[in-house]
Amino acid sequence: MSRSGSAQERDRGFALLIVLFVLVLLGFLITQFLGAARMQLTIAGNLRSAAMADAAADGGIARAIVALSDGEALTTTRIGASTIRLAAHSIAGRINPNVAPPVLLAALLRVAGAAPAQAQSIADAIVAWRSPAASPTAQAALDAAYRAAGHAGGPDGEGFAAIGDLAGVMGMTPALFTAIAPHLSRFAPPLPVAAAADPVVQAALRLAGTIDLPGGAVEGPRIVEIAAVASGPGRARAARCAVVRLSPSNIETPYRILRWRPHACGQ
Repeated sequence: MSRSGSAQERDRGFALLIVLFVLVLLGFLITQFLGAARMQLTIAGNLRSAAMADAAADGGIARAIVALSDGEALTTTRIGASTIRLAAHSIAGRINPNVAPPVLLAALLRVAGAAPAQAQSIADAIVAWRSPAASPTAQAALDAAYRAAGHAGGPDGEGFAAIGDLAGVMGMTPALFTAIAPHLSRFAPPLPVAAAADPVVQAALRLAGTIDLPGGAVEGPRIVEIAAVASGPGRARAARCAVVRLSPSNIETPYRILRWRPHACGQ
């Protein structure tokens, strides 16, 4: 074979290596592109499923309101590709820290483990928190007492905007707050309905004895806490928790949503 023939063979071999390298590189790039595309499709599918579950949970609350207004029992239902578990609990059996009588607040604290004097002191502090100070001097003294106890300042006399605010009440301990929080609601009536109360609140009612409210205890509209948990499509899951005032006899406003949270009740 001539020298020129050998050079041509080498050139062809070199060209073949380049072609093979380019093919391998193209194959790698195509594989990466397809992998990224599959991941994007998976993410888009998960987002779509999550959005569908969110919408189904919202729809579950709406269905529960209609069923409760019509006096029907709540059952597991389906909306689209989601299964929704519904539950409702009356708020009437809980204690409202913004309006409950001091004797009932003290009784609840005693049932939760506080000593009588400690329970009365904290109950008085709760009432002071939710009540406007009698004078600027009294407010200044209250602020000073809270600052001396390590708080940023005293209450503003406008009540509790959230149950968690009770953790900042003078004398309240983390253990006591954790014990009483599940039995409280800002939407409960001034006096709990014993038939709807849990054992802790019932014990507090017995300990408090007879409580007379100015004007008597007036039964208002039904207030319930509604939980909706949507499952699917796929592994998507969404929860809603709403506190709703039901007034079916009021044609213009048969219900009113008092609180809406995009997570499970109790969180």
